[in-house]
Amino acid sequence: MPDTHSKIRLRRVSPLGAGLLAAAAAFLVALVGSVFFLIISAAGMAAQNSPGMAEVGAAGTGFLIAAVIIYPIMGFIAGFLYAAIFNLVAPMIGGLELTVSGLNPETESEQVWKDV
Repeated sequence: MPDTHSKIRLRRVSPLGAGLLAAAAAFLVALVGSVFFLIISAAGMAAQNSPGMAEVGAAGTGFLIAAVIIYPIMGFIAGFLYAAIFNLVAPMIGGLELTVSGLNPETESEQVWKDV
């Protein structure tokens, strides 16, 4: 089957879906960043080996736990707001044109993109 390209116009985005997607992405970024930060922090504390470093380490760990919780919340809010703003602006500018491949524009385009 030849590779066909179809252009579709995105006119609406689900704010809830966009918020959840942004929250999941923010959670993964915070989780990966926290692991790297913990490794670097542990190496620094081991090199210092001075009194009071345990308290600093506990505070840093508490901050990282809070970051893994706060980042997804902020990501959800941002994704939700971006989608809501897109939904307000898209009718004025005609939406967002996307080019997709592998669709037969005469038969599959309406069926596949009906609920978008």
